Amino acid sequence: MLPLFLPLAALFAGAAIYLAGHGLLTVIVPVRLAILNAPVVAVGLVGDGYYFGLMVGALWCPVFIRRVGHVRSFAGFAALLDALSLAPALVPDPRA
Repeated sequence: MLPLFLPLAALFAGAAIYLAGHGLLTVIVPVRLAILNAPVVAVGLVGDGYYFGLMVGALWCPVFIRRVGHVRSFAGFAALLDALSLAPALVPDPRA
């Protein structure tokens, strides 16, 4: 049974690391905003904006994938995710 799952170990490890990072990001951003003394409404709007973007992305991604292909879409979205994950550290302002 082990030889069956061994090739998938890298996939599962990558998914686990991604999910752990995503979970940390959704916790750290509101905590960071609270440390910066942002208003509670701003913290809520940042959280709403995240899930609004998730919804818009879910609706828009199939169109984008059909237009440019799976590989380019994955590379572009991965680069965008990396850049936007680093943005709160570079610009410590709720409006950003």
